[in-house]
Amino acid sequence: VENATRPLWASETGPASEPGGPPKIENFWFVALPSYTFVGASAVDPNRPRELLPVLWGSALREPGARGFFTIASIFGRGIGGRRAIDLDITGANLEAALEVARRADVLVGQALPRSGGHQHRPIPGLELGAPEVRVVARRPRPGP
Repeated sequence: VENATRPLWASETGPASEPGGPPKIENFWFVALPSYTFVGASAVDPNRPRELLPVLWGSALREPGARGFFTIASIFGRGIGGRRAIDLDITGANLEAALEVARRADVLVGQALPRSGGHQHRPIPGLELGAPEVRVVARRPRPGP
């Protein structure tokens, strides 16, 4: 992602955008953790941040097996979580069946809301099994007669 976006870094290539091209990037950062990577960027022109989304999508999703989403955070909004979103939770007693439904739902959501239309979707897998519980009650010996 860093190498793919470097030609847009204002610090490397100047603040002026190419005619018809995306805006230059004023700040670029990322945080890599074992289970995910967070990438952030800001445009030199504060009126054009949305134009950076395809650049970031293309560079991040080129990685094999990568899935991702990008959002535009507002400094006056609710931060990174302040976006329009629909949460779809799939639950059931049969784990295999629930996983199959989730896989099918992922495909259907991708067809109904394609990335080419500017939509994003990201499965957040979880195995919350409803807090199963086992109770063990000790049988105390009863005093004899």
